[in-house]
Amino acid sequence: MKKIRLGAGSAYWGDLLEPAVELADKGEVDYL
Repeated sequence: MKKIRLGAGSAYWGDLLEPAVELADKGEVDYL
C-alpha cells in the first residue's frame, strides 16, 4: 500500500503562514 504524507497549513484566520512555508520547504510531504 502506498503511503501519502499530508501536511497541514494554516486553517484559521490569524494563523501564522511561516510554519506552512517551512513544512513545504523542509518537510517530506506529498500534499500540503
